[in-house]
Amino acid sequence: MRLRRLYALVGAVWGLLLGAVAAFETIAFALGASWLFLFGDDQWPDAVGPVVFGLGALIGLFVLTLGVWAGLRLGSRYERAPQETWHLARRRGHVLLWVWGAVIAVLVAGSTISALRYGSEREVAAEREQWFAAFVQQRHRVERVEITAEAPAARTATLHLRGDREGAYRLDWVLDERTYRTVLDEGTRELSLVEGEETVEIRFDLATLRERYRDRVLSGPGAVLVEEDFRLHLTLTPLLTAAEQRSIPAREVHNLELGASELIAEAVGVVPVRFEIR
Repeated sequence: MRLRRLYALVGAVWGLLLGAVAAFETIAFALGASWLFLFGDDQWPDAVGPVVFGLGALIGLFVLTLGVWAGLRLGSRYERAPQETWHLARRRGHVLLWVWGAVIAVLVAGSTISALRYGSEREVAAEREQWFAAFVQQRHRVERVEITAEAPAARTATLHLRGDREGAYRLDWVLDERTYRTVLDEGTRELSLVEGEETVEIRFDLATLRERYRDRVLSGPGAVLVEEDFRLHLTLTPLLTAAEQRSIPAREVHNLELGASELIAEAVGVVPVRFEIR
């Protein structure tokens, strides 16, 4: 093969590679500039897409043409050189072709590995999403809240819990009066629940509620008859094992820490009270 053709081929293959990179960078820059300075989040004109991609194609074609032209010029110059330089130039041209082939092979291998890894990660993510959806259905939840009066001085909230997931849970409750949203009682308890239905009781002492009402709502001495329904807000949170944390999406582990996960079961009950503050 004549050196002119050899180096034209070298310029073409390297121009093709560098042209593809230049075209991609041009399109990315044009799209970014259009979003930042021209159109933003508004609806873009229909002609923007063809113009941007056409500009990228022109830049890539220019780089390819430049590579072929440079290869022809260099090959022509080598053909007029002494024979020793001529042989060295031929070997150099073949090395450049082999290097180009190696670069393409590395790029193809890297793309293939990335695609396989991405596919595997997608499969794992899909499995975690499915497992999480099933977990939400299996975890215990508060089906109903029953309020009973053991005596005039106490109220008992009986929580009926049901679910298929056995393990540790944390039960949190807040009792407040509705008018001023003032918290009069709150607490937390760790539970170990088994599959099926279980009941948990929370007892409220009216004498304690009366004193807290005097201090937190009336803010000191005062006389009033309190006869209203206090609101009992309940949250039941599963305490995940290490295996369960690995089986659900990472964002859901974070959401659970923030208290904003679908795994948290909530319920509201009404506690009727009647007491007099003299």
